[in-house]
Amino acid sequence: MYRRSQNTIDPRNSDDAQVVVEGLIPEIYRAETLQLVADSILLAHKYGKGIWEVTLARSGNFVRLNIGRIEILAIFCNFVHLVLDGDPLSDTSRSELEDYGLLTGNVYNSVPSSICYNISPLQLKQSRPIFWDAYHSVIAKAADTVQERTGYHIYHSTGMMTYLRRELGLKKLPEPQY
Repeated sequence: MYRRSQNTIDPRNSDDAQVVVEGLIPEIYRAETLQLVADSILLAHKYGKGIWEVTLARSGNFVRLNIGRIEILAIFCNFVHLVLDGDPLSDTSRSELEDYGLLTGNVYNSVPSSICYNISPLQLKQSRPIFWDAYHSVIAKAADTVQERTGYHIYHSTGMMTYLRRELGLKKLPEPQY
């Protein structure tokens, strides 16, 4: 894992973002993981242009997508943390997801049906069709909790966004509008 002393990562710097991401996600799974981040941003942006932000931790320990005050997705060393809506998940889907990762109970009071799903980047491609509807649903519910803009807007990493665009070849990946 990539680590520097605290407060040395510049969230505005795309090269710092690249070094952090390369330390968190093995190369073989990096594109799939980053595509999930980009798809999540595009979906969140449809619900509101100022409701989301991407954090590049100054410690280099994680990258996070927040919608309002809810951490929807976070990338840590060799695992991805997702928040899902438990309501649309059938028992069969839950069982299938548990084959790929760790599924736990309620995470946020503002979205009572929210559950946590921690998964290895290795399993993202196989599990995404199973969790996507529940993930989309929690993004919509999280968006409903935001009145004006995310409270974490001051932590938004323009460097991470530049890196995502460059790495995935996405010219039209939006920035939030506060």
